[in-house]
Amino acid sequence: WQPGAAIVQGIVFVPPGDRIASALWDGTVVVSRLDGSRVASWTAHAPRTVKAVAANPQATLLATGGTDRLVKLWRPDGTPAGTLADAQGWVNDLAFSPDGRLLAAATTSDGVRLWSVEGTPATAPVARLPAPGSVARVAFSPDGKRVASGDLDSRVVLWDLGGTRIAEWRGALGPVASLSFSPDGSLLVVGHRWATRLVRLADGSSATLVLSAKGWVLYTDDGLFDASRDGGRLVAMTVGMDSIGIEQLAVKNNRPDLILGRLGTGHPGQLAWYAQQHERRLRRLGLEAGGTPTDVHLPTTRLVAARRDDDRVTLDLR
Repeated sequence: WQPGAAIVQGIVFVPPGDRIASALWDGTVVVSRLDGSRVASWTAHAPRTVKAVAANPQATLLATGGTDRLVKLWRPDGTPAGTLADAQGWVNDLAFSPDGRLLAAATTSDGVRLWSVEGTPATAPVARLPAPGSVARVAFSPDGKRVASGDLDSRVVLWDLGGTRIAEWRGALGPVASLSFSPDGSLLVVGHRWATRLVRLADGSSATLVLSAKGWVLYTDDGLFDASRDGGRLVAMTVGMDSIGIEQLAVKNNRPDLILGRLGTGHPGQLAWYAQQHERRLRRLGLEAGGTPTDVHLPTTRLVAARRDDDRVTLDLR
């Protein structure tokens, strides 16, 4: 399936999911069936300006936006349905509310703007969420009562529709590349270039997933982790200025039961089995449960002398 020769800047399924709308770098919007056959295409913006496209749940509207600071509405056949007021900044992302009444625009310099698109589209935003920095991604919660924004500084903010900040998380994983809620609204999934962060909204508990062609590792900020066989090569843990491989902490910190429990996911039987595996591992090593993931003791050594005798080297360590 190929929408055209230009670079795809944005792409979205058109409900109920049998069509795809793509926004291309040359300013064109293409609506295609899943087999690649084209339904409609039209020039929506000037070349090299479009960055985002969204479809409402009723499949009656498409929205596009970009560096020309315009948010435009279209019927799926390409018929213009309105142009919203100047977004006061580049438009990086767009999202319709679950009921299709609101449209959110993530901008580079004016936070997140909310427009009413029910009936005759509003000529001015109905609300502004004062997100700091350059907002890269925006998403509505499944109940439509909250909005999440993610910026280029790795910051994620949860808002109500009136612009009140509910919660904020900030990491060091780089710009937010994608943002979505779980279907039940309990988790926020934040995508970065090389990692995905899962945040439980009830209490802010989180875990980070790192994937590569050779494995995966899931870890928490306080050192709990689970990993594939080779996943330990993807990250390292630090204690002060010392860096150590996570496999050295597996006896105590390899706790998928605790990670999944914090996120509110996993079947109770599955969590119990993981916990039993952990306890069995401790018993085999003659260790007792307890302590916290940060209770780590690293043995240290010091080289005090070195002697060479032909092809043999002798080291004295303390």
